[in-house]
Amino acid sequence: MARWINNAITGLFLAAIVLVAWTGCKKAYSDPPLYTYPSLTMVRMSAELHARDLGGKALVVAATGSMEPTLMAGDFIVVTKPPFPSIEEGDILIYKAEWSLSGAPVCHRAVQKDRRGWIMSGDNNRHSEPHWRVTEDNYMGLVEARYRLKP
Repeated sequence: MARWINNAITGLFLAAIVLVAWTGCKKAYSDPPLYTYPSLTMVRMSAELHARDLGGKALVVAATGSMEPTLMAGDFIVVTKPPFPSIEEGDILIYKAEWSLSGAPVCHRAVQKDRRGWIMSGDNNRHSEPHWRVTEDNYMGLVEARYRLKP
């Protein structure tokens, strides 16, 4: 009986190690609320009205895949610009990235802060962006809500 219990515990321990390795040891973050509607017109109008109420902007997510499944291509996001010092780990930010060839704003998650600013990472990216930081100079806003077409 004791051997069986030992084998079961060892098996569970190994399964836990495999699960941690498979998930990439990424932290679970609280995402902005997701609202879904049956028509694209309702998605767009709801996002724009919400943004107007908050004094922000409604933007469309580009088809890069870096933030999937949190943000999908074609989603509308509501973005406001709270003060830079109020940013917290796990927030999804919009920023101007030095590395962006198109010059389009980038939308990634704040994963770590150091003396130079916030290190960012896409939820679907294996690695963070260790060479660049979001600072007060390139910070454009915080994602407050997500709007999506119902599947």
